[in-house]
Amino acid sequence: MSQTGLPDLWPEHFDERLAERTRRPGPFLLAGPPGAGKTTLLLRIAENLHAAGWSCLYLDLMAAASSPDRFVTAALDVMPAESFGPRLPEA
Repeated sequence: MSQTGLPDLWPEHFDERLAERTRRPGPFLLAGPPGAGKTTLLLRIAENLHAAGWSCLYLDLMAAASSPDRFVTAALDVMPAESFGPRLPEA
């Protein structure tokens, strides 16, 4: 375990590089074995982005992906109306 609390699997300053990547448009894929710290890393980045004024969502796809209805329900449960309500017509 590194000093950052992440497993030693990730290269040095990986969380900083990933945080910078989240500020650019387009999707990205973060993959690794179970227990590698993927969720910990992403939640830490979400906290930092939130502190910088971004709106971040955590959507548990293990529960949400079982049906389209469950996906919509899970997404709506984590989407704060004050942040995303005005953009609903775009969706």
